[in-house]
Amino acid sequence: MTFQEKRSIVNAISILLIAALFSWFIWQHYPFEEILGSFSLIFWGNMILLLIPIQIASNVLLNIIFSIFNKVITNEDEVHMTDERDKMIELRCTRNGCYVLLLGLMLSMLPLVFGLSAHWTFGGIMISLFLMQLTWTGSEFYYYNKGF
Repeated sequence: MTFQEKRSIVNAISILLIAALFSWFIWQHYPFEEILGSFSLIFWGNMILLLIPIQIASNVLLNIIFSIFNKVITNEDEVHMTDERDKMIELRCTRNGCYVLLLGLMLSMLPLVFGLSAHWTFGGIMISLFLMQLTWTGSEFYYYNKGF
């Protein structure tokens, strides 16, 4: 298994772990009635703005830990060179992630169209962000595993 494939697996695990911990945090600290209350837009805005730096910091931290463990276990360094193949894979992953995010954002607007409260829309936006990241890392794993 190549370094990029291992990194993709670690990224997918970190995304799922952060999504689970963040969801658990929301449901433990904020009762459902408070989320549905008059401050729901403020709540969801704060949660999305809080999620972004948490996701970035955890991703950086887990990638550093992964690089250290990979160096200790396999004694191979992280690959810093990128060629045309790596750039094409990155572009395809970006495309796939953007498609999923765009579809998720459009679908998250449906509750507003049907007259439901805005908390469903913001929940859909958060789910779309997680699915976009999972699609990105899954595409990266697939393309590196496929070999082109």
